[in-house]
Amino acid sequence: MTRSADRSTTWGRPRAENHLYRVTDLDDTIARLMAYRDAGAEVVYAPGLRTAEQIERVMRAVGVPINVLSATCDLSVDELAALGVHRISTGGALYSAAYRALREQAAALRLAD
Repeated sequence: MTRSADRSTTWGRPRAENHLYRVTDLDDTIARLMAYRDAGAEVVYAPGLRTAEQIERVMRAVGVPINVLSATCDLSVDELAALGVHRISTGGALYSAAYRALREQAAALRLAD
């Protein structure tokens, strides 16, 4: 949950998706996340961060809890927790795994005929 500029409760995670689109300028990512923080966000999301160094730098600069996308990160859940990451998202990974299993089972049923 985040708070908007008028401090009313809103849902969502303000996000800077730079790294998902191969824009690796960490200063720009930080500036965007700080703008969200300054507008009242209590948690920000920077999917695509890969290393402990990137995550630590963002956390120090932004000063509010951050959300990290596990699928693009080189760290384990335990390592992310030790860094102080507030929230870890799986993105579409769970959906993809479930859909892949469904397709495999459907193919197996088709072959059984």
